[in-house]
Amino acid sequence: MIATFIKKRKHIEEAVNSNEINPQRKRLKIATNKNIDAAVLKWFQEMRAANFQINGPLICGEARQFAVMLDNESFKATNGLLICFRDRHGITFQEIHR
Repeated sequence: MIATFIKKRKHIEEAVNSNEINPQRKRLKIATNKNIDAAVLKWFQEMRAANFQINGPLICGEARQFAVMLDNESFKATNGLLICFRDRHGITFQEIHR
């Protein structure tokens, strides 16, 4: 396990420094559709900054729309995608107090 970390150290450091993954994670798991993941994360951050209420189905719907815009017809927004997206970026669904 330590040998694997040492071997992949440069890749792990680059991923953390580029905010590709949450530094609190124990495993380095990168999205398979990086462009869709980045677009959904940017949208999520903008909506959160504007105090919009966001839920899982809304994120999946936006992911599908971004996939269509990026010509990825085989993309499927599943619950697994949502769970991995939340874990990857350290997102929790909390009530927004106004």
